[in-house]
Amino acid sequence: MNNILIITESRTVAKAIAQALDINVPDKGYFGKNGIAVTWTGGGIISARPKCKFQFTVSSDMTADETFAANFNFNIRKDSKGKNTRRPDDRDTAQMSVIERLWKNSGKVYNAMKPSAPGEVMFACISNYIGVPRPVGRLWLNSITRSEITAAFYGDGNEPEGYGGFHDNAIAEYSIGARPIEPDYSQAEPSDKLWCMEDLKAAALRLWGWSPAKTAGVAYALYNKGLVSYPADNATTLPAHILDNAGTVFANLRYHPVLGKKAESAAVTGNEVFRTEETAAHHGIMLTGLYPIDLSREEDMLYTVTASHILDVFTPGMAGE
Repeated sequence: MNNILIITESRTVAKAIAQALDINVPDKGYFGKNGIAVTWTGGGIISARPKCKFQFTVSSDMTADETFAANFNFNIRKDSKGKNTRRPDDRDTAQMSVIERLWKNSGKVYNAMKPSAPGEVMFACISNYIGVPRPVGRLWLNSITRSEITAAFYGDGNEPEGYGGFHDNAIAEYSIGARPIEPDYSQAEPSDKLWCMEDLKAAALRLWGWSPAKTAGVAYALYNKGLVSYPADNATTLPAHILDNAGTVFANLRYHPVLGKKAESAAVTGNEVFRTEETAAHHGIMLTGLYPIDLSREEDMLYTVTASHILDVFTPGMAGE
């Protein structure tokens, strides 16, 4: 059994991964070729519900994953339509059947969910629902680009430094019901340095009155389409390999009708202040160099504002100097 399965959230990301690995042969619910399959979930396809409201099974020798498995039931998410007749959507049921079949036929599974705590939880939910142990690797994709996908896959995963602790914390916090408190973005000023997700939410609220949830959804759509790096919270620096390629990235926007002039003025030199360790789990939001096409109106709005700010940061005499 040498088959390999890669699971991600978005069909768009699954297609990008398949294209990067030259396995872009479509089948029902996945792309695959040469013993490698890439499938998608459409978000949190498996829900986790506590087995008991009044009792929590835990001991000092249990791992975070074992505690999660012991205290929750895992089922296909229910359709949100209707209150008394809620059941799994037929499309989710069919897609989960595909994922389960591919999982059971695989020798190794790669988690290519978003590089975030929810990504860890969603994958763990699928693993517990299927209940068939498989070796697992992590494709930690800060950008949906061919170079990052191939480097991660052919390197047998690219877990960042401290990933084990990050994973355990994500599962443990979900298990005990800990949820981050959303800041009051009406009082927040977007940074004049590189932006993170919190800066995007503050900027979109000021400019267009968008809710934090709406901004996050549009930002993740831009990430899924490979246009920006993963919009993590509180990360505002860049690793060396991204800084070193920034000039090429900006040059690809020279003919953009709105961003072209800024792209010609942007410079990479003198921005060592933005440099961070290559092993950092996340970094500030950065353009990937892919030219923006086929965007919705809201995607275009957020992309243009984000790209314009990034170019300002790298332009002498502007922000970030």
